[in-house]
Amino acid sequence: MKNLMSLFIAILFLASCSTTKPGDSYKAKAQNVNVTKPATPVTMKKKQTLEGRWTVTGYSVYTTPDKLPNYKAGEVIYEIKGNSITITKNNTNIKNDYTPGPGEQMFWANSHMVKFADQIFMYTLSQDNTGQETLKLDTNIDPSLSPDGAVYHLKRY
Repeated sequence: MKNLMSLFIAILFLASCSTTKPGDSYKAKAQNVNVTKPATPVTMKKKQTLEGRWTVTGYSVYTTPDKLPNYKAGEVIYEIKGNSITITKNNTNIKNDYTPGPGEQMFWANSHMVKFADQIFMYTLSQDNTGQETLKLDTNIDPSLSPDGAVYHLKRY
């Protein structure tokens, strides 16, 4: 009985490992596909780059709303050139300003992360609905932690 059961199991294993031939009826077939008109690619208005001038437009973090700063365009400017970033503060009286202090600092970047002011950020370059370039600097780089860290929002200036 033990040998018969082993033989039965071996036959089931062999049967489950069989392959099918191309063109079998279970395969999905493309129907009504228009191959003459290619998809229209989505293009940006110009090549996106971190280099240039950016103004801080917002800051978000897990806190009460009264502790969030209210940035206006041109009050805090980040200017990125090569391996340096210059932070200019045209208004030093911003309540609850969490941006790094003014001055020039070393700047390091790779495909999705930047480092300056002793802080590492994930960054996202995109465009808003008016076509203006936006930059998001996100300190939430560890997925095992809750996303309560600071996020800076900037626009090309």
